Amino acid sequence: MAKEINRYLNSPVVKRLVRNDRIKININVINWWFNRRNKYPILSLIALNLTTAPPESSDLERKFSDALNIFTDKRNSLKPDTIKALMLLKSGLREGLQL
Repeated sequence: MAKEINRYLNSPVVKRLVRNDRIKININVINWWFNRRNKYPILSLIALNLTTAPPESSDLERKFSDALNIFTDKRNSLKPDTIKALMLLKSGLREGLQL
């Protein structure tokens, strides 16, 4: 994951487009991350999960915390599908899913 973060941080900055009348064109964050899911599989997964989450701050904080608990130095080679499965499982257990 560290390599992916470094690749993202070292990529060119995306400049906002401006129309002829100098009004900035909004960037659709969901589409941006979706279109880059092959280049940044883990980061895009996190970003898409967070951008489609309910706007309740405690829920977002919980998702960040869950993600940080999954992405440890010992688990940095997990595949995106495994990470997604772990996050969904943890969310389901929190909501009362019984195994």
